[in-house]
Amino acid sequence: MILDTALQGNQVVLLFIPSEKYNEATIDVAKKFSSKKVCYITLNKTYEHLSQTFTSKNINIKNFFFIDAISKIFKEPATTDPRCQAVTPGNLTELALVISEALTMNFDYIIFDSLTNLLVYQKHSDILKFIMDLCSKVKTSKTKCVLYTMQEHQEIIQRACVMVDSCVNWGK
Repeated sequence: MILDTALQGNQVVLLFIPSEKYNEATIDVAKKFSSKKVCYITLNKTYEHLSQTFTSKNINIKNFFFIDAISKIFKEPATTDPRCQAVTPGNLTELALVISEALTMNFDYIIFDSLTNLLVYQKHSDILKFIMDLCSKVKTSKTKCVLYTMQEHQEIIQRACVMVDSCVNWGK
């Protein structure tokens, strides 16, 4: 897998995923990292949905910690699972603070699912500042980071590519 190669010599990788391959990609990456200590940041699917999906695909999530930035749109998160922290969707300051705290927990990987979903809540300029801040924080740690983005959003992709160590296409 090209993601393996990209992560060997780099700390922050932007992974382009065609929208029709999104579900397959999220399952494959979670499977790949399931034996590692992972912080999974989700702006796309709720913690409950992801944990059920991953478990049904025989992905061991005992080493995963989730930052759920979508559930509060629907309701206050009902989960009391210590492996999940819910944040307000679109609140980049809150999300950045929780990520900073997570980086002190020495995760092997952060998976950010996905930059594309930030477009619902924020202007491009705010998202780019957030990405720059996130990349800086990750690079001062030993954690590696995979940022998902959908290939259809070219403007954000082009600008984000200059902030990360490597950009790769899913499935190539």
